Amino acid sequence: MVMEADIAYEDFAASDLMGLSLNTDNRLAMGASWRGGGGPNQAPSMLDDRYFIVRDAQGNHYKLRWVSLTRNGERGRPSFEYTLVQAAE
Repeated sequence: MVMEADIAYEDFAASDLMGLSLNTDNRLAMGASWRGGGGPNQAPSMLDDRYFIVRDAQGNHYKLRWVSLTRNGERGRPSFEYTLVQAAE
């Protein structure tokens, strides 16, 4: 997870991968850390102050962030965007 306050999503580049430690042991690392609320007395909200760096099985690195929590007002249909940061060598 990268916080926007540290490096903006638009500014994150391959050079920023250096020194970044990826959590490769837990495939559920993102979990619900991109959203807040959602309890019986609180509507869910999307947290737009963070994004994630993901490495796929081929070694490509992507930056990923959620852009919406619902689709046509229906909860449970989030949308996200991603951008290739560095292709595998």
